[in-house]
Amino acid sequence: MLLLALLTGIGTFFNYFAIVNQTYPLPLAIFIQLFLFGLTLISLLSYKGKRSRPSYDGGWYTIWKIPFALIILSFLGNLAALIIFLLNQFGYLSGF
Repeated sequence: MLLLALLTGIGTFFNYFAIVNQTYPLPLAIFIQLFLFGLTLISLLSYKGKRSRPSYDGGWYTIWKIPFALIILSFLGNLAALIIFLLNQFGYLSGF
């Protein structure tokens, strides 16, 4: 699942780069981003590894393990790109 999340994160980066350079139209980028977001959501929900560990100093909090943190980071990056694309499509943001 980590590999799928990393690949979708890289795909989001290239999708954003392509839309900024106007390689293809925005509706196609939104479709691709929805697909990438769905794959990242699948990897997040089907992750079966250990998600956190106790803190290093023995405190009350827990720390996310690195594979789970990378999946969350990919999920947030995909979500941010999708929101930016949708705001631009509906006219609330003029960036592309």
